[in-house]
Amino acid sequence: MPGVALHIELKARTGQEAAVARMVEDMRSVVALEPGNVAWLAVRTDPQTFVIVDAFQDETAREANRAGTVLQGVRDCASDRLAAPPDIREADVVGDWTRS
Repeated sequence: MPGVALHIELKARTGQEAAVARMVEDMRSVVALEPGNVAWLAVRTDPQTFVIVDAFQDETAREANRAGTVLQGVRDCASDRLAAPPDIREADVVGDWTRS
């Protein structure tokens, strides 16, 4: 079971919802290449709000993700696509389940 995670909430600026949705979808291919990233899920909770949960095998992998290109890209687009800075929170994984 993965031990740690990141919970990332993105609020799109009005009119930028489609651009943020594309950005989130594009993250998938980059995240898949990150060593130690064992699960990734992105959901849209309303027209402007996107939530990403990244799970990692350990703290070292989570810290590598925080310093990597995906989160830097999110931060870089914040001023023109996002209504607020990304809300990035550390979390502990308390359970997981996947149907294979």
